[in-house]
Amino acid sequence: MKKVMMVAPSVPDPRMLNRVQALYKDYRLVFYYWDRLSQSIEPDMRRVERVYVRTRGQSRGMSVKTYFAYWGFILEGVRRLAHESPHIIYAYRYEGLLIASFYRFLCDRGVKIVYEIANLPSVIFPRGRSVIKKVMAKFCAATEKRRIKKCALLVFTSQGFYDYYYKKFTSSIPRVEQECLVGPGALDKYQKHPLDFKPLVVGYFGNMRYLNTIKTLLDAAEGEPKLKVELAGYTQNEKKMKKLLSRYKQVRYHGVFPSGGLWKYYSMVDVIYCAYDTDDQNALVLMPNKFFEAIELGLPLIVSKETYLAKRTKEEGIGYAVDETNSSELRELLLSLTPDDFKRIEAASMEARKKYRLDKHNPRLLAAFKEHVDHE
Repeated sequence: MKKVMMVAPSVPDPRMLNRVQALYKDYRLVFYYWDRLSQSIEPDMRRVERVYVRTRGQSRGMSVKTYFAYWGFILEGVRRLAHESPHIIYAYRYEGLLIASFYRFLCDRGVKIVYEIANLPSVIFPRGRSVIKKVMAKFCAATEKRRIKKCALLVFTSQGFYDYYYKKFTSSIPRVEQECLVGPGALDKYQKHPLDFKPLVVGYFGNMRYLNTIKTLLDAAEGEPKLKVELAGYTQNEKKMKKLLSRYKQVRYHGVFPSGGLWKYYSMVDVIYCAYDTDDQNALVLMPNKFFEAIELGLPLIVSKETYLAKRTKEEGIGYAVDETNSSELRELLLSLTPDDFKRIEAASMEARKKYRLDKHNPRLLAAFKEHVDHE
């Protein structure tokens, strides 16, 4: 049985654990990841043969300290790969590709690399107009293009990433789409929140990278007794988050939710908020977990207009698109929702659920491995 070593610059999330679920019966799996947070969410790694965790350089956000820790993570990754000598490297994000490429160049030219793209890399698509960032972006883009040519398979979590950027230079490389579906058991304990509109409860659960769109939600609910907001998840800037929340009375923030605890928070809400800042190019084309969680739960999903996510949400009939900067538009939409709207969306979700199942998607990833990666 061949060995696959998975390399990630963050604690494995449900998406990564779905890949473990897809491959563990046919391959020996080893995982190396960087736990950068002081509040860790411990992943379920029971199907992984060995796990290496780097905890040095834990920090929130970017700093000089983080930069040096970043390269420590890269170098240790190469060392771990040299120790394990895997047949295949499954690289998550740009950092994982760097580690895999360095190892391939230095130690084993025959190793196969699988590269999963779940975001447009922030080093290639930076926010802001800094000249230094633009220069670094061009360098990193050229580096990625050069290294991606050595990959045996590309895994995309969104067709949007491929259409928007990657198809310009990866059309000849085998690829497979594996979206961020809900993992087995993740929401089994969910209990539907009583829908009485007294008040209507809107929830955002996940990485709070876009505080300006969270502010739009808070502004929409503030002063309206028929609306309430529940928040949970990681934020890079706790001080800024606390300062923002201090201005509002109709919101509860639960902090970072524990592994396996997501169902508790969804049991508190009637509507899922997933509007991202469209000034960020990544937000235009990503397909987040919340889309599939909304389908699994049958809850309405609110997203940003003019995005790939909005297109898919409309196609499935499971929610609404708004201007993520317009709190009045959001408030008006929330207050206009009726019991019939919830019944319609629940029915649409039930139909969509038939398509977005791991037992259909996982065999597709395994088949791609067998065809393009694991062959003599």
